[in-house]
Amino acid sequence: MKKDPVSVVLAIIGISLSVYFMTYEALFQSAVISGFLGVAGIAFMEWSIKDTDPVEKNYWSAITLVHLGYGVLGFILLTTMGLIGVNLSLVNLSLIESLSMSDKILYGVVISINEETFFRGGFQGWLMTKTGGFETASTIISATFFTVYHLAVTQAEWSSLTFIFLSGIILGKIYSSTRMLWPSTLTHLLHNVRLVL
Repeated sequence: MKKDPVSVVLAIIGISLSVYFMTYEALFQSAVISGFLGVAGIAFMEWSIKDTDPVEKNYWSAITLVHLGYGVLGFILLTTMGLIGVNLSLVNLSLIESLSMSDKILYGVVISINEETFFRGGFQGWLMTKTGGFETASTIISATFFTVYHLAVTQAEWSSLTFIFLSGIILGKIYSSTRMLWPSTLTHLLHNVRLVL
């Protein structure tokens, strides 16, 4: 796994924005849970994942464009799934109706960063080390927990489970293919911002 600087900065931003959203009474619970995911994800990564694949000296190389491509392609896949009829009513958006447009966007950003830090960076990364790098199993298990989380915590509708599970598979595949957290975070971030707009 690579501990790249972009992913570390994103995780810190996600946790910081969670603290900001704790000032909203209606969002306090979800902001606490989101912040907890971010902190737990960082702790999980530091505790269980060794930096076996250190970041190259020239971090901003052509390979970074490939990683960016993974993030954009993932977003296109999620959007396409929504257009072909998979239910997108994933969460109760009434919580954020009273927010300004900029706060709605920030809310979509913070949730995606913290969820990716935990589910891909922490949990799936740990699973990959425990399964000897067996990516398919770790991706499916992580996507399953991601789906259960959305059902339990975000009050997603039952009809959305297929979309959430497939999203977890796509995000997990991006993470396992790039060995970096930020491309899957970019996909998730673009998707969440699209949902709140």
